[in-house]
Amino acid sequence: MNIKEELKNKRPNLSNGSLITYNSILSSLYKNVFGNDDKLDIDKFSNTDKILEHLKSLPPNRRKTILSALVVFSDKQPCRDLMLEYIKKLQSTNT
Repeated sequence: MNIKEELKNKRPNLSNGSLITYNSILSSLYKNVFGNDDKLDIDKFSNTDKILEHLKSLPPNRRKTILSALVVFSDKQPCRDLMLEYIKKLQSTNT
């Protein structure tokens, strides 16, 4: 199963545009964290420690975007908590 199919299964009401966007974000994340494997292994998205370590090198707005896609895809609590934290930080800097 690929990322787009998995997203459709988890969130059947997502628009096609959102599916394309999340697929692109998650595919790029996968390549940056796990390398450019010929066959994408969706189970590797369970390795939140490795993913979150990678995200530390990115600007907060980019982290939030990636975490949003991860929350839709995996609904992992550490990702959700960090996403909400970054949303609050970004909101406080914009006010």
